[in-house]
Amino acid sequence: MDIVMLAASIVLFTILSAAVLFLMFRFSSFFAMLLLTSPILLAALILPDMTQIFLAQEHFLLANGQVPVNNYHVLFIVWSTLTGIIVYSEFLTWYMSRRRV
Repeated sequence: MDIVMLAASIVLFTILSAAVLFLMFRFSSFFAMLLLTSPILLAALILPDMTQIFLAQEHFLLANGQVPVNNYHVLFIVWSTLTGIIVYSEFLTWYMSRRRV
């Protein structure tokens, strides 16, 4: 069961990351941020028990078994990385488009 949950987590986070990056490059950073936050928030509102079970799934332990790494830790890493990429691209776009006086 742990391998199935690990595979499902990898697939879900990979699809989410690819979709967000595709939207950011093809359309808009705003839509990418919406896609980044809305699936998890909607899942938490519609299926709270199932979402809690999925996010609390433990993958491995660090520091001699004292620090568990769960799906929500992985989700936060994905969120922070993609949010940083989106914000940086917005700042870079703004900086490159401004005119020198």
